[in-house]
Amino acid sequence: MIHIRKVFSVLCLIGLCCCSFSYAEQVYREKLLPQGRAIYGLREAEALNKYGTPTAVKDGLWFYDGAEKLYIYLNKSIEVYLYPRFARGYLGFPLELKTFSGPREIADVTAKSELLLSDPEAFNIVGQGVVVPKKTGQYQIIAIYKDRHSNTSFVSVTEPKKDSLTEEQLVSIDIFPHKPYVNPNNSVYFYAFGTFLFEGNYSVREITRQVDWFSEQNGQILKSEGSKITTLSPGKFKVFCKYQEVQSTPQEGEMARKPEKLTRYLKHLSILPADVAVTTQTSIPFYVFATYGDNSMEDVTKKITWRIKDNAILEREDDHTFLAKLVGVTELQGALGNLRSLAAKVVVSYSPVNKGQEKKAKMQKISPEDMLDDIKSDIKDLNKKVTEEKKIKYIKIVPDFCDITAGAQKQLFAFAVRQDNTEEDITILGRWEVADDNIATVNSGLVTAVSPGETKVCIRYKNLGNKCIPVLVGKAKLVSIMVSPQQFQIAKSGRLSLKAEGYFGDSSHEDMTPLVSWISDDPNIAKMDENNVLAIRVGKAKIFAEYLKVRSLPVEADVVEEKHWLLKFIIKILLSLFLIVSILYTYFYIKTAKVRDHILGLYPDPRDLTIALYKNLTRIIIVFGIQHKFYMPPLFLAKLADEKYAIKDNLFLKFTQRYEEAKYSSHTFPPESSSVILDAYNQILRIIFTQQRKRILVYRHLQALIKGIPFFIHKV
Repeated sequence: MIHIRKVFSVLCLIGLCCCSFSYAEQVYREKLLPQGRAIYGLREAEALNKYGTPTAVKDGLWFYDGAEKLYIYLNKSIEVYLYPRFARGYLGFPLELKTFSGPREIADVTAKSELLLSDPEAFNIVGQGVVVPKKTGQYQIIAIYKDRHSNTSFVSVTEPKKDSLTEEQLVSIDIFPHKPYVNPNNSVYFYAFGTFLFEGNYSVREITRQVDWFSEQNGQILKSEGSKITTLSPGKFKVFCKYQEVQSTPQEGEMARKPEKLTRYLKHLSILPADVAVTTQTSIPFYVFATYGDNSMEDVTKKITWRIKDNAILEREDDHTFLAKLVGVTELQGALGNLRSLAAKVVVSYSPVNKGQEKKAKMQKISPEDMLDDIKSDIKDLNKKVTEEKKIKYIKIVPDFCDITAGAQKQLFAFAVRQDNTEEDITILGRWEVADDNIATVNSGLVTAVSPGETKVCIRYKNLGNKCIPVLVGKAKLVSIMVSPQQFQIAKSGRLSLKAEGYFGDSSHEDMTPLVSWISDDPNIAKMDENNVLAIRVGKAKIFAEYLKVRSLPVEADVVEEKHWLLKFIIKILLSLFLIVSILYTYFYIKTAKVRDHILGLYPDPRDLTIALYKNLTRIIIVFGIQHKFYMPPLFLAKLADEKYAIKDNLFLKFTQRYEEAKYSSHTFPPESSSVILDAYNQILRIIFTQQRKRILVYRHLQALIKGIPFFIHKV
């Protein structure tokens, strides 16, 4: 027995060391995705302590399928973990512990593990991971799985609080429909159901008209006349109600930006009451409420198929009533069609009758001497406890200053320091308070920043007075950036604009497209021009948006070939050729126009005009196929032209004679001769052109342009 206690002491010391390491503030990042919230860098122990058991686990990724979709990418896994790390228990009330194992795929191994108790006489083990405290005090529990030990779970057991209430007590308020989606200019009706407790019995009834209704949007809270919520602007909103100083959990909804067709499909199932703590032999009625896609709700209790996790603890009596049989913890779940509700937890403790009989039986079995020894032992333990309490010098909070941004959370830890400088973790044992809950709130040391400002957080433990530290809440930090569209296909040489939206720690968001830096992991495939994607070549590239060292998740750009790319390629070539031909044509046309302008410039001088027109006409008939040798006389050439083109009245010959006269004679030409010779020139060309096909004319025209030979010349 001594050997076992030594081993357990060593294990507890190891557990305490492991826990002390977890006090260090871990650096992790959060991102808001369309699928939900993603957290990077948490360790398994922190994730379990903060968010509980995951819905699914795969390759270091934990998924929580609750009111908010949550994805946790683990930083470092441990092998065996006992949850919760700190717990408060009450005499006779079951306490449920969970054992998880990794490191690659975290699994719930509670059924396969063994619990090692610092005082086995202080607990009854009544189920897989479920213990019932029998004595008050401070205890430690370690789980053993496959010869490996978990962290230490610290359990503080006290007497249950005596409820002196003789009237019915409102435990909680639930609102339906669940997360409604409302079209613009439409209203939504909400219903409130209260869970009441009276003398250990639970009841659920509608209190819609008795409660005070409130709606919240854009940080503004408005009181409503009734459960009909209207005049909301597009976006997220919250609805909650109050009754008998009890406030419901806010029900979140969304007002659409444009009308959509809402269909009646089964959307969500809720069980009431959701958490039940009763004694054995107590009957508990449960009700199931369904929410449909058209925002209607219905009591579907009689249509439900029930599933009990442990039939030995809970037994079904009729359609919706269940009997608590044995001490323990179990869960109840309802299913309708392919949809299952969230599980309702049922905690069953000893009934007062059984507890009294057990105590009476124990009194009958022990002797007066044993009873006296027990009393002495109790007095000794009590004196020891009082002496230890007197040894506490002061309380300290770690860290001693809380600097946090709006919407973020930070865990504080409190320690009671004794005279011998040893420390006791009182984080969950003390009473936490905050000076201004409009700036921040605190729950078991977890500070949640609400809005920018300064306040202080205090803890009270026993009679030692308050210990406070300052809390400074700054503006919300940029948590994540979301780029839209998140995945797209773009044709090669195409262009697409992206949008970046920033999400902040206080759940606000804004357009950050012009502020972020755009990054492509392969600019050879997709290049960024501000927020525009330029597709360069076929392939896949990842695009990021970054601002103040916060980078978005990658957006995949899939660059593909254009449709009808061959046709477009041919069209591009043809357009290019057309452009080149147009440029060349323009060049030669200008060159030819200069020659024509030069000839027209000779109009005042009939002699020079006649010579120039003859030379140009000679070049034209050569282009049209007449062979001209350098030794051929002009009159012979003219005769050939008249015969080939059947020029009437030997016009070309007469034109040549005028050329000879102008070239070799010295007499004066009258000014009107310029008009006559120019008309004769154009008449000869008309005769030649009328004998040519259009195709030949186009070809000869291009030849003439290239050589700089104008055709018709007219005096403007």
